[in-house]
Amino acid sequence: MLRQLIRRISDIYADQRKLGLFEALDSHNPASICAQYIHGHYAEAVSLGDLCSLVNLNRTSLNQKFKAHFGCTCMEYLLNYRLKIAQELLSNTNMKICEIAQNCGFQYETYFIRQFTAKLGISPAAYQKDPLSYSAYDGKPVRKL
Repeated sequence: MLRQLIRRISDIYADQRKLGLFEALDSHNPASICAQYIHGHYAEAVSLGDLCSLVNLNRTSLNQKFKAHFGCTCMEYLLNYRLKIAQELLSNTNMKICEIAQNCGFQYETYFIRQFTAKLGISPAAYQKDPLSYSAYDGKPVRKL
């Protein structure tokens, strides 16, 4: 059990590094500014227009800079970050799935369930029942340990 927990913590750290959550964010880079904003406001309604206004770039330019820096678009990053937070809440709390969806910035529980299942390959309810049996989310489907 301890070995599983250590492996889980290691997976979480590795996955967060892949998602760029521990990178030193450059305060002058528009992609970093947007990522910092996403980290602080993921639970709110965040639109691409909001991010564009934040850094004074058009949608195309911002997404190009973001993709060059993080390997995905702004909205993909936001979705991945929300799913990562949701996975942590499913693993470490007894919150209901609808509460987790709201706390992670999903307006509709059904949309959250659909995105979680599509991206991770398992439903939130199934994941919540036995989170230590699965790897952490790194942008690919979770795998059974």
